[in-house]
Amino acid sequence: MKSAIIKTANPDKLKQMIDDGNGKATTRTIDLDDILTATKSIETTLNVSKKYMEGVIYSVDVNAQDFAHAYKYQADSTHFTLTYKNGTWRVSDIVRAKCRPYGERFVCLSMSGETEEAIVYKKKVF
Repeated sequence: MKSAIIKTANPDKLKQMIDDGNGKATTRTIDLDDILTATKSIETTLNVSKKYMEGVIYSVDVNAQDFAHAYKYQADSTHFTLTYKNGTWRVSDIVRAKCRPYGERFVCLSMSGETEEAIVYKKKVF
């Protein structure tokens, strides 16, 4: 699947990717607002300047939830991968997969050492 730059001005390509990723599912799906909210959440949580965001990759499951142990099936939800490249967020993959536990909504797949140092520095100095 190709990646798409996240722009609110031209959401047609993203909507097509979202529709393909959701497939025929009717529950635990995503929409464009979920993607935009996830990008804002990552930026707010990391709280570093844009130059340190380069190369950051997150896998997101906005529908992550915990199920009772009596629930014998594993529910599916739509996951997407966000990549920060050349000053913009891109959606690089949208797939249906097993629903993650609630505490694992955002999972970092890749982050440069420079970014990690900037995050640690922000937490040490306040």
